[in-house]
Order: sequence, then structure tokens, then C-alpha cells
Amino acid sequence: MNLSFKSYWNLLSDHIRPQKRRFILLAVLLFGSIGLRIIAPQIMRSFIDSALAGEALKTLTWTAVAFIGIALIQQVVAVIVKYLGENVAWTSLITVDFTSLAVRASGKNSPSSLSASSTISVLDLSTRFFEELTTSSI
Repeated sequence: MNLSFKSYWNLLSDHIRPQKRRFILLAVLLFGSIGLRIIAPQIMRSFIDSALAGEALKTLTWTAVAFIGIALIQQVVAVIVKYLGENVAWTSLITVDFTSLAVRASGKNSPSSLSASSTISVLDLSTRFFEELTTSSI
């Protein structure tokens, strides 16, 4: 069952389209999380450089507060990303029509022309997915 990139893209876009806003928010938060991960070490570097240069205690305090603030924001964003990612994934999975998925995978035009083996392979794929999901979370 070799599917082209375009087939995967069409399948993804069909199931993400109803959740477009949540998906865009998820993407923005993911990029924001990456930005926070880049900024945090720079603040730490600034703190260390300031401490070695003998800067005033007020400067060091504000740098430390900024670092702690960024770290807390980073954790909050990580929790929101985790929630949104799982919500989008599960909502998309719930809306999957396995018969139409099997029709697409087989390249046929209608469910009546679908062979039993291709339906079983799609169901087997979904079963493996759920098995992997449950065993990885335990």
C-alpha cells in the first residue's frame, strides 16, 4: 500500500480542515516554544557574563527574574501544546471514516469495488495504532 505524498497531504488536510483555528494556534505555540527555548540560554549567558563582570545586584536580579519568567512561560506553553496536539489528533481520529480511507488507499472509486483485504489492512493499521498508543502510555 504505497501512497504518494499528495495522498497523505490530502488525507491530512481533509481531517485538519474542520479544526483549522486550533491547528494554527498549535503551530504558533510550537514555534513560540522553540523561540522560548532559544531565548532562555541567552538570558542565562547574559546573567553569567554580568556576574563575572561584577555588575550591580539589581541587574543580576532582573536577569534572574527574566530567566525564571521565561522558564515558567515555557512550561505553560508546553502544557498547552500537549493539550492542543492531543485534542486535534483525537478529534481528527474520531472523524476518520475507515471505509473511505480504504477506498483512497486502494485507488478505487467506490466502497463497493473495495476488496475485503484492503478493508482489513486499514482496520489492521488502526488496530496497530491503538495498540501502540496504549502500550506506550502504560
